[in-house]
Amino acid sequence: MQISGYVPRELGLKFKISCTAKEITHSEALEQMINNWLEENEQPPTLAKKEKSPKPTQDKEEE
Repeated sequence: MQISGYVPRELGLKFKISCTAKEITHSEALEQMINNWLEENEQPPTLAKKEKSPKPTQDKEEE
């Protein structure tokens, strides 16, 4: 799958230089970053679709 986006010029240049220095492709670096981001930001499925429970009603005692 191809994913594209825009980043500031200086950030893009730093990214390209870093990839070249580490001898990895841009795609390899992006895949690593996406996996890291998902690990930090992905919620378990049970929490993502949490249903609201009805609020309990409080009966006032009459005196």
